[in-house]
Amino acid sequence: GVGMVGGGPMMGQGHCWGHHGEILQGSFTGIGQGLVSLPIASRGSWARFTVDRHSPASVEPPATDCYEGQSRGLSRIRCSSWRSKTAAAAHLALEHIAAYRPEVATWTGSLEVGSSLPPGWGMGSSTSDIVAAIRAIANAAGITLPPEAIGRIAVRAEGASDPHGEALPVLYAQRRGHVVRRWDRPLPPLVLVGCRCGQPVDTVGTPPLEADTEYDELHTRLDVAILRSDARAIGEVATRSAELNQARVPKQRFGELVEICADCGGVGVQVAHSGAVGGILVDATAPGAAAQWARCRAALNHAGFPKTVDELVGSMAQ
Repeated sequence: GVGMVGGGPMMGQGHCWGHHGEILQGSFTGIGQGLVSLPIASRGSWARFTVDRHSPASVEPPATDCYEGQSRGLSRIRCSSWRSKTAAAAHLALEHIAAYRPEVATWTGSLEVGSSLPPGWGMGSSTSDIVAAIRAIANAAGITLPPEAIGRIAVRAEGASDPHGEALPVLYAQRRGHVVRRWDRPLPPLVLVGCRCGQPVDTVGTPPLEADTEYDELHTRLDVAILRSDARAIGEVATRSAELNQARVPKQRFGELVEICADCGGVGVQVAHSGAVGGILVDATAPGAAAQWARCRAALNHAGFPKTVDELVGSMAQ
């Protein structure tokens, strides 16, 4: 999606998958705030950036620009997103890319953003919109930005950022926008039986976690679990991380979720630590995994937990 389209305007497209909360989130010695998210490939955000053909001088500033900040690039982009942060990121991306492609410094254009991620649920909707927008602008300029650059722009626009488009698990410093630790193998094959188990949350306004040596211990346990492809150990880490989070952003029906998991043979539960979603993890390689998944979903439906996704995550999803 780059360049002139049949003599038409210059255009670029971008996409970013969402996630279903985290396996682990905490405050780690020597690292600070960090998280290991659970990416999903069924939901995400897309963006399309169309560069104006006429010279910048002839572009009328829009009456309602969705970028609330006071930047010199205030009216260069007309943005379909209701989120001011997405437009802020788009303007920052133009400034960043102009260092490599000087002609970008004079670009104006329109940005369309769409998403299948509900806001405030802890599924990465804000970051996905922002990353898709940054990628669309870079695509229009004919370049691919490295994840570190995208992360820095996202943090400047948003104050924090989720990991984006990582195929393998990472420990991500969300307040700094960069990967602290990258594992060289995927999570073991798991079925995520996802649901809503809390109320939407202002994810950026959530208080940071207090440092606790238990998070270091969970990080070590997760490391061993990934190396051994041990689904049950992954589930135990995710459940404990979710339990610790109850003191900070409680999920109203967390106890019920844990009970249903135990009754139906799941290996553990995971939650969006600053969001509304959670899920039961089933070992996809275990005998009868499909029946276990069906039991979990039936029990969640019976208890009135609204469904989010049923998805294969981990190595079989690659």
